[in-house]
Amino acid sequence: MLIIEKVFLLKSVDLFADLSEERLVSIAEVIKEEFVNKGHEIFHKGDKGNNLYLIKEGLISIHDEENELARLTAEDFFGEMSLLSSESRTASATAIEDSVLLKLNQWQFYELLETDVSILKGIIQTLCTRLMKQNKLISQLKKSLCNTMNREIDPYES
Repeated sequence: MLIIEKVFLLKSVDLFADLSEERLVSIAEVIKEEFVNKGHEIFHKGDKGNNLYLIKEGLISIHDEENELARLTAEDFFGEMSLLSSESRTASATAIEDSVLLKLNQWQFYELLETDVSILKGIIQTLCTRLMKQNKLISQLKKSLCNTMNREIDPYES
């Protein structure tokens, strides 16, 4: 993949949208391209993580042992929490189809932050959006559970 192609991909991802052309070129020079086959587990829940992944092509499932948490496609990114925390991965990531990823490691990310903190804006916005979606889901599940419990307590009520 050419540097210019990487720059165009980076520019299309919310995380990097506010960065200068110069900064995008410097990221494109160090970010690594990775091909993954359908069914390949990119990382496993509980693994130590230190990479952020951008999807150029393909489809990735973010999941735990029982549930799919998200399906991500071109121009999405994942693994950002491991760049900000030394905690282990909170979910697994598996390629649903042959995919092309760009991988940025934690060291490269911190080097980028030293020269341009605007990248944090994209991460914060993404984390807030994902947190709001999770809060909404938790609220819906809680309501559903309460309704189910109420029907079990008084099956004639409805």
